[in-house]
Amino acid sequence: MPINRHLQRSIKIDKSHAIISIEWYAFLDCQNLKSVTIPASVRTIGDISFGCYDYQKRKDGEGYIYRKMSDFVVYGKTSSATERFAR
Repeated sequence: MPINRHLQRSIKIDKSHAIISIEWYAFLDCQNLKSVTIPASVRTIGDISFGCYDYQKRKDGEGYIYRKMSDFVVYGKTSSATERFAR
């Protein structure tokens, strides 16, 4: 059964999922999602993959403005894509 990503509060991605990249917008606007655990096997994470919502088109028409969720937490290994994403 597919997971409705908009209703999840927490996601744990483990090695058995064989995921090496999480693309931009993967979990955009999932306001119920409060935390994600990402293994060291994930090498790249798009800038606004998690923890962003309420996007609006910029006034100049050049892209969008995203708001970050203040209570969102990312768990992962030091010196990994997760740490780079969290900065």
